[in-house]
Amino acid sequence: SPESVIFQKKKTLYNLNFPKEKIREAGQAILVEGYLDVIGLYQKGIENAIAPLGTAFTEEQASLVKRYADKLVLFFDSDNAGIEASFKSLIIAQRAHLECRVLVQEGNEKKDPFDISIEKDQLSILSLIDSAKSEMSFVLWYFFSFSHNLDVLAERRMAIDKFFHYLQALPSSWEQQTFISRASEILRVSETGFFEDFQKFMKGETRVANPRTNKAPEKRIEVPRVEKEILALLLRYSHLWQKESLLTMVEWYTRDS
Repeated sequence: SPESVIFQKKKTLYNLNFPKEKIREAGQAILVEGYLDVIGLYQKGIENAIAPLGTAFTEEQASLVKRYADKLVLFFDSDNAGIEASFKSLIIAQRAHLECRVLVQEGNEKKDPFDISIEKDQLSILSLIDSAKSEMSFVLWYFFSFSHNLDVLAERRMAIDKFFHYLQALPSSWEQQTFISRASEILRVSETGFFEDFQKFMKGETRVANPRTNKAPEKRIEVPRVEKEILALLLRYSHLWQKESLLTMVEWYTRDS
């Protein structure tokens, strides 16, 4: 439907008008991705499901949920796109002070809520919803299992860097400390040292070091653009290596490496 002054998709949730009293009673809403997901769950007697109107979850929608409940379960597809959407929606839910859990189907069988509603009975679906990860469990799984391979040094550094950016946005220091305590166990590093790395990150003193070795990050080298362009030409057209004038056009920044 076209938007107007009265109707704006980012401020509306599909099906909220019907189950809002049940959401109040349960103190919890279930956010799914699409209309069919809502309909499938409703047919199995799970009536507190709602969905965005074809958009990503918005701050306005999160505030709308907050009027009726303090808790939100994210029940999205468990493919890569669904996990990324869950993480982004979690951030939005946090800003509205919603206590959020995320349903992640790990393993080979990853189906959307509508398919699950066709195959499973009500009790099985409710049991699946009850297994949703807490906010902390999901965030740690997202950074240190789903998004990155910790056995690869570069990915490990990247995961920690993104994790620190996430912690930076948390509203209280005790939340940051709790996350750091749990993360240090996963990474098998000193909690004290890991917290010190985070404090340095907050002050902008350094990029994230590798906590396993405690080595400082390598200095980033900025190669001049003209040098990059000449190297690109040489790689593309190998006969140009014979052109001495081209090779002496610049004083090579990386000549000693």
